[in-house]
This record gives sequence, structure tokens and C-alpha cells, in this order.
Amino acid sequence: MKNLDDATRVYQDAFARLAPKDEGWLATLRQGSLAKFLERGFPTQREEDWKYTSLKPLLERQFDHGPPQTRENEQDIAPFTFGDLDCYRMVFLNGRFASNLSDAPILDTCISITDMATAIHDATDFLKDRLAKYADTDRHRFTALNTAFLSDGAVIRLADDAVIEKPVHLLFLSSGVETSVAAHPRILVDAGRNSRACIIEHFAGDGRSSNFINSVTEAFLESGSQLEHYKIQEDGGSAFHVGGLHVLQQSDTRFCSHNYALGSLLARNDINIRLNGPGAEVLLNGLYVVTDKRHVDNHTRIDHLKAHTKSEEDYRGVIDGNGRAVFSGKVVVHKDAQKTDAQQSNKNLLLSKRAEVDTKPELEIYADDVKCSHGATVSKLDNNAFFYLLSRGIEPPAATALLTFAFAEGVMSRVGIPAVHRHLELLVRRQLPNSGYIEEIV
Repeated sequence: MKNLDDATRVYQDAFARLAPKDEGWLATLRQGSLAKFLERGFPTQREEDWKYTSLKPLLERQFDHGPPQTRENEQDIAPFTFGDLDCYRMVFLNGRFASNLSDAPILDTCISITDMATAIHDATDFLKDRLAKYADTDRHRFTALNTAFLSDGAVIRLADDAVIEKPVHLLFLSSGVETSVAAHPRILVDAGRNSRACIIEHFAGDGRSSNFINSVTEAFLESGSQLEHYKIQEDGGSAFHVGGLHVLQQSDTRFCSHNYALGSLLARNDINIRLNGPGAEVLLNGLYVVTDKRHVDNHTRIDHLKAHTKSEEDYRGVIDGNGRAVFSGKVVVHKDAQKTDAQQSNKNLLLSKRAEVDTKPELEIYADDVKCSHGATVSKLDNNAFFYLLSRGIEPPAATALLTFAFAEGVMSRVGIPAVHRHLELLVRRQLPNSGYIEEIV
């Protein structure tokens, strides 16, 4: 096994080979971000935020940082289109924009949806002003690594009062390559005053690719705007996924996050929300299903910076086999954030004796007029509910399947897009034990 310094040096060498030989603000941003990453290296389990997650499987793997884009067709992406959902779709193959499978960029006075590479080429002042302003490259090393290799992704802009009537589906597909690929997609969302949009970040794999996906999304919500954000992670079972979501909300905004971790060998999600104006609200929904020897780690942080802000968080996990899950949720109520309402819940269902979960809900309160609560549970199936189903003539395997599915459905029921809801239900059913009974009854 390489030591940590060797693993870090691999990315330094890849940057030297691949970084554009240009100057200007973007080159400075890339180089500065790489320096931050190299200074600290990859996180280790000696650090509190990574105490329960080992990066050893990731660091032992070699990844190609500059592969040719594969050529897929409509049939290859069909399983991931939510049954031909009516949406604006952008497809990325192994981290690179595939224009032949995507809708043409939308560019008008109110709405702009384009790929990051084009936005970089156009070198707009907007990109210079917004990019890497909300994502903390000092605290989050994978965000610094993403910024260093920043080259493709999506840029979504909404003018004041603009409404995107259809969801924006960003499909990142790992497919069709024999070598393992490292991809660093970047998504930037800028929502003007009183604007509204729904964005679906969708990471999927064909099951053959052992790729490393290191994605970062940063969003700015101006006063009165609303953004619904889905992240569906169904990478192949041998893939590695690290994702960062960084959001800054101004007054009277509403941000809703639906985070579904349903794939990959090792997954880590960092979600950071800052409520920076009165009336700002955030809702975090999360579901992770961990089977076999997979590992999923969700870290969330909500900072209530101003008075009269509200947050609600409900994360649930189903862990089976030798699976391991980690949940760390921190809510920080700052000194000026009086009248804060913050509620946090993490519930976990263990289906085997070998399954494991580490949960750590936290509250830090520096204001004296707040309403806050947090809690976590780790348990088996409810015996009373189980025996109730048995008394109604339902076989034990079917009872187990139904109760487990109902537990997960508690989060999935909040999905507001029927086609996406059906897709998620199918993904979850496939991973649950005795899934055949669910197919027959549900």
C-alpha cells in the first residue's frame, strides 16, 4: 500500500500533466486550491470528521485523470432517464459533457443552463465572481481537489423572478471504460430574487466501472428564491463517490435537499448550509441503504447565522450484511440567530448482526431564544409491528420486507416528482432482503 504522501503526489503529478498552461484568475484559483490540498493531504481517521471512514480502499486504487470520452447512445442512458421524464437534460460521461446526448444549452435573458467547460471558455465576469465563493476549500480538502481539477460540469443561472418550469436533470454516467477514471464535476447554481427551480444531480454507473467521482455543488439563493435539489447516487458497486454541497441562503429563501445514497463501494457526502437572512428555511431529507461490505458516510452542517430561520432534517439508514454507515449532523445556532427553529432526526435500521452504524447528532447554541431538538436511534425491526403482520397471515420474510420498505418510504414519500419517486422505489426494493415480496404487495 502507498503511504499517504505517495497518494497525494499522484494527484500533484496528474495536475502538472493536465492543467491548462494559461494565466489569469482561473489558473490562480486552480493552483491555490491544489496548494491547499497538498498542504494537508488526504484526511485520515485520526481526524474527528473522518474517524469512522477509512480512505484506504480509495488510496490503493490507480485512476486515470485524462481518458478519452466514450461514445454512448440513447439506449445506454435510457435506464437512467426516469422513464423519459420531461426535463432539461445534460449528460456527462466519465466526467465530461456529452453534447450529443444532452439538450442544447438554454441561453436567454432569464434562464441560462450550460456546461462548465463552455462557461470557462467564455470567461464571463459572473463565473469569476461566483465560482468557489461558497464552497470552503480551506476546510474541505476534497472540495479543494475538485477546484484544482475543475474543468467541466454545469452552470445554472436564474434572473430575478425567473422560473424553470421543468426539472433540470444532470446525469453523470460512469460507463464504457476499461481503466478506472477520476472525475471532478462542478455545479454552480445562482438563483436570483424570487426565482424557482428544481435540479436533479444523478450519479450512475453501468456496474463495470470502478471510477472515483469527486463532485462539488455550490448554490447561492437570493432573497425569496426557492430551490429543490435532488442527489441520487447509484454508482456501481465498486465505485468511489465523494460529494460536497455548499449553499448560502438569503432572506425568505427555501432550499430543499433530497439525498439518496444507494450505490458505490465507498461514499461520503458533505452538506453545508448557511442561513444568512430572516425567513430562510432549509429541509434536508436523506436515505442511505448499505449492503454487502459497502460504506456510506453522511456529514451535514447547518449554520443559523441570522434570526427567524428554520431547519428540519430527517435522515434514515437501512444497513444490511457487512455494511457500515456513518451519520454526523451538526446544527450551529450563532449569537445573532434568535428565534431559530431547528429540528434534527437520524433513524437507523440494522438488518443483520454484522451491520454497523455510527451516528453523531450535534447542537451548538449561542443564542438564548430558540427551539431546537435533535436525536438518533439505532434499532432492529419493531417487534410489535412484526407480530401484528404475522397475526394477519403475512409470512415472516414478507413482514420483514414490508416493514423495512415502509421505513425507507418515510423519506421517499417526500419526493415531489412521480417519475423520480418510482425510480427510487425500484432502487431501494432491489437492495432490500426478500424484495420479491415487496414486488407482489406494493
